[in-house]
Amino acid sequence: MKNYRHLFILMITVSFFRIDFAQGSSYYSHNLYIFNNFSSKLSDLTGTMKSLTSPLPVPDSSRRLSDLIIYIRQNEDWMENSWTEFEYDSLFNRILWTRYLRSNNIWKNFDRWYYKFTSSVLDSSVYQSWSAMWENKEKYIYDYDSTGNLNTRVFQNWNNNWENDSRLKYKYFPDDNLESDTLQIWESTNQWSSRFYTDYRYTINNLLVEELTREWNGVNWDVSSKTIYSYDQYGNRIEREFQQFINGNWVNSARDSIIYENNLIKEFINQIWQNGWIFLLKSVYSYNIYDEITEMLVYSWQSNKWTPSIKYNFFYVPITEIKQESYLQFSFLLTQNYPNPFNPSTIIRYQLRDEGFVTIKVYDILGKEVATLVNEEKLAGSYEIEFHPVSGIRNLASGVYYYQLRSGEFVETKKMILVK
Repeated sequence: MKNYRHLFILMITVSFFRIDFAQGSSYYSHNLYIFNNFSSKLSDLTGTMKSLTSPLPVPDSSRRLSDLIIYIRQNEDWMENSWTEFEYDSLFNRILWTRYLRSNNIWKNFDRWYYKFTSSVLDSSVYQSWSAMWENKEKYIYDYDSTGNLNTRVFQNWNNNWENDSRLKYKYFPDDNLESDTLQIWESTNQWSSRFYTDYRYTINNLLVEELTREWNGVNWDVSSKTIYSYDQYGNRIEREFQQFINGNWVNSARDSIIYENNLIKEFINQIWQNGWIFLLKSVYSYNIYDEITEMLVYSWQSNKWTPSIKYNFFYVPITEIKQESYLQFSFLLTQNYPNPFNPSTIIRYQLRDEGFVTIKVYDILGKEVATLVNEEKLAGSYEIEFHPVSGIRNLASGVYYYQLRSGEFVETKKMILVK
């Protein structure tokens, strides 16, 4: 049986040190390990939970976040670490963010998220990392109830095909406030089993005041942890505290506090419990005339003083200046291989209009399948693959061959010639 308790605690702890933005999200830590390894996962995992709605102001609806650059403090200088660019569809839904890491003064692909919408409703999101090419890693599938509330979110891992890993199921009060959610794990028996259950409690003004989480021990639900929220007279959240239930007692774990200026967040302070509250991080925000965050300066607590560590710079554009993501304009296309005739190998390029399962197979002149070049889920976009017909077990004879692309209802076949 898999042990998901550490994942659940990590999810809560990292989300505890989380700042949301209307057009994107970022995570930060005393080092970049959490950001570079977990932000892409947890931003999607926690990004739509009503219980974690950000207290930050919503930017002008006529503008969108276009770029995010992160700097690391080294020897009193700010060094570029990563650059994330955001792209949108014709309805201005964010459909792609791509992150590049700075290496030897060159921006290199690192990871990206694709988002698929129906109108403005998010259907799925796919996380990919770069290793000579974009490789599928994780996927989320979203399902909604009749009122538009998120009903189920399924998390899948890529292992030559998409495999279930876990899911969150949500339940709502009649006023649409989140009542509870259940974290379930996909077992080797091909069944979902519940592991964590969280209740949400609100004030009469619909302010979230407590989350109480229980863990299934195989027989009963054991109390596991809780998060407590506090607000000022204006309904702004000023504190959030996370506690774990250990040996029959509530034990402090982490908390954050918020300082406002002109009803905008000025400082966001994180602490952890070590026989007393210990400072961990402090984030200080700057805004533009649209009340959009333009800079987040993160300080770490070192030698009993705040030391600048990480800097986030945010850039926005009016929606009238947004360049639509080019892959949305793709049509299905299978190009002629090059070179042709060929020996010993040839390149086949193709385009996909939609995300879906794709196959490219090679047949001899009698229609017998001799090779499978592609057999997997792929996102919309342009691709290429190299065919080596005379390597390994593919020691094909000279002659005419056909390669065929299939994706959904689209099928196209082209002829190529192998010479020796």
